[in-house]
Amino acid sequence: MRTTLRTHPIRIFLLLILIFICPGLGSANYFEKFALSPQNKLVHSAPTSNDLWAQLRDGIDIPESWQKQPAVQKEIAWYMNHPKYLYVMSKQAAPYLYYVYQQTTLRKLPVTLAFLPFIESAYNPCAVSTQGAAGLWQIMSSTGSGFGVKQDWWYDGRHDVGASTGAMLDYLAYLNNFFNQDWLLAFAAYDAGDGTVKRAMKHNERLGKPTDFWSLHLPHETEYYVPKLVALAMIVKYPNRYPMKLYPIKAEPYLAQVNPGSQIDLTTAAKLAHISLSDLYHLNPGYKRWATDPNGTQSLFIPTANVDEFESNLAKLPRSKRVTWQHYRVKQGDVLGTIAHNFHTSSETISKVNHLKNDNLHIGQSLLIPQSKKIPKDMPRDLNVQCRAVHVPSKPGPRLIHYKVKHGDNLWSLSNRYHIKPAEIRFWNHLGYHQDIHKGQPLTLWVKQNPEHFIYPNYALSTFNHEVQSGDSLYSIAKRFSTTMDLLKKANNLSKDMIRVGHVIKVPKHYSSNLHLDLSPGVKGHEDYQLTYTVKKHDTLSQIADYYKVSTHELEAWNHITHNTIKPHEKLIIYTNKPPL
Repeated sequence: MRTTLRTHPIRIFLLLILIFICPGLGSANYFEKFALSPQNKLVHSAPTSNDLWAQLRDGIDIPESWQKQPAVQKEIAWYMNHPKYLYVMSKQAAPYLYYVYQQTTLRKLPVTLAFLPFIESAYNPCAVSTQGAAGLWQIMSSTGSGFGVKQDWWYDGRHDVGASTGAMLDYLAYLNNFFNQDWLLAFAAYDAGDGTVKRAMKHNERLGKPTDFWSLHLPHETEYYVPKLVALAMIVKYPNRYPMKLYPIKAEPYLAQVNPGSQIDLTTAAKLAHISLSDLYHLNPGYKRWATDPNGTQSLFIPTANVDEFESNLAKLPRSKRVTWQHYRVKQGDVLGTIAHNFHTSSETISKVNHLKNDNLHIGQSLLIPQSKKIPKDMPRDLNVQCRAVHVPSKPGPRLIHYKVKHGDNLWSLSNRYHIKPAEIRFWNHLGYHQDIHKGQPLTLWVKQNPEHFIYPNYALSTFNHEVQSGDSLYSIAKRFSTTMDLLKKANNLSKDMIRVGHVIKVPKHYSSNLHLDLSPGVKGHEDYQLTYTVKKHDTLSQIADYYKVSTHELEAWNHITHNTIKPHEKLIIYTNKPPL
């Protein structure tokens, strides 16, 4: 699923300082507050012990053949030599471990599954890998989409402890069934992908070798990923054999899930629950904005000790006061993007709230705008503080496209256009194997971020002729004329990178103003251009968004902007149906 946290000694140091770089995690009382809660009102199975580690120990079943593996013994030795690492991880798991353990037992799954988030994220729901995997279970965007994990401007379910745990337990149960009830192969597939494991098994079959996990040749990371999981379970299972200090956690639910029934400011919710806003964000890192999702997930995790108070206070609060609204009268020069920017919301939200059919506004028009005056100035509107604090700069991951099926489209044509597989389109959109798509049907597609890897539709490109000179290559020509090798190959129907001196090739035109690259047509589905815009002095996101008829939050998402700030000469990717300047 991702790159593990412990692959190098420096990761140990990073984990140990994690509680200091995450606001709130550095508080000595934070974990205790959520680790010593009364009984959950919602779901609770009677514990055999009040020590969660003892209860986990009772449920762990590790075959003798696993325990004797040299790779497992090596991982045990590593843990034994780094006791503080394990203690910090176990402390970090305090607010969440009982919930995950509870979900595994409710589904009658092995208790060992509750240890996977230790390996994946050190039990940090805010963790983000260099590949873009996120949350306790380190879920990639495309995988989460296929398992119903919602990801939009308001909310990322990969960081939501409840949504991510439910989806990944479903995934693990599927993998176990796929590999004929072999959990070791299922764990390996969770890390490396079922295709990778299946290919390794077929390779061994051809050579007449065993196909159990210990006999397979898998990626290096996966070969120690599974032993590391088994080793951790063994340390918990046999405390006398492996004396290690674990953070004490009671066998009681620490989280209760409540549903306000409508959108609510997180500031308001924190006050109703009588906890700090920072604590509420720690327990609900899936919410990326100042409020819950207005058109989707509303549920919140709060400490079980605070459920009665929250529900009592919520019952007394009128729905109209759950979100702070303001009436705004449109002035001369106002545009929707600017208003949204000024009130830290989105153009789409304002449009939906006010039932606007388009972006046209008139002077004197009254708009109802959701906003929250009570949010501290240092609380970002894009991602909460905790998740930003542990974010690792990553390479661009797959980009989400909301595509509307056109006349003549089918799964194969879309797969060729966007360089994805028909099976992936079915997976992301929950389509049956024999289920067809139809005109107007909305589809979720995840495509590669790098334009040079896109497979473009067969639209006409505006070109000019260039005679190949000695020393020319597709790469040098693309670089000289600010285009891409893929577009050159497309314009000239080339299947290889070879060109000959004296041949005349077509070069896609670029735009010489502040747009240095025409990647027409783009890949956003309903739009025609992907442009690279060079920011000019005095430019603002709202002005750029207004010109290209997109929203400021789309610009932020496409370009990984976190504080609504841009600088002169910065390059911005824009997907638009409006021609360049």
